[in-house]
Amino acid sequence: MQDQRITDLDKLDADSELDQDATPDEASVSDADTAGTESWRDKVARMAAEVAAREGCEIYDFDFIGNAGNRSLRVFIDKLTVDGVNAGVSIEDCSNVSRGLNLLLDVDDVIPGGAYNLEVSSPGLERPLRTAKHFERAVGRRAFVKTFEAFAEISRDLDDGARQKLGKSKQMEGMIVGIENGSLQNGSQQKDVESSTPLPLLVFDAENGGGVIRVKLPLAKVTKANTVFIFEANEKPSAGKKKKN
Repeated sequence: MQDQRITDLDKLDADSELDQDATPDEASVSDADTAGTESWRDKVARMAAEVAAREGCEIYDFDFIGNAGNRSLRVFIDKLTVDGVNAGVSIEDCSNVSRGLNLLLDVDDVIPGGAYNLEVSSPGLERPLRTAKHFERAVGRRAFVKTFEAFAEISRDLDDGARQKLGKSKQMEGMIVGIENGSLQNGSQQKDVESSTPLPLLVFDAENGGGVIRVKLPLAKVTKANTVFIFEANEKPSAGKKKKN
């Protein structure tokens, strides 16, 4: 039986932040370790989605990290209103999903390789952005984006002036504008080599030296991205006459 741990990433605990570069211990756990056509990862995703739905939540992401003897299955849940607005998840939501998922995983012994910890939490204030759906939900929000190659090299719709201002920068903060289907201004499309389907492009207003440059970055080139929480301190009261007692 795995250990359970309920965490609340809304407290912005940097140590619990999802690391997009982290990978599971492939030596002890492999998709091929499970019988049948459904991999253990797919089975975990399906079970987690079913449990979360019963609690009025949905799976935002999940991750399996660590080495033998210190492994963790981290499940991130989210909750939206009927209008698609983020409603936030509670400690009770996390506890309920964790309890239900833990029972299913134990009964079916889904994850091979021995003991592991189960952690269920919200994605946090600075939530990771991995999929097109994640970016679409973050439209209008400030984000940090890092890519394999320089922005100027992979954003094809830039003029020479914008390209020069971007230089060799591979990571920037800015605002998420949206997701496009890969169509470029010249009518051509960036497509997946194998499927020939248009690759999604992240439309991003990158902040550069006080200016803003709109770039279109292939999502396949994004190595890491997350929303950026902006702390807004309460405004100080304006100076004025003191009240007389």
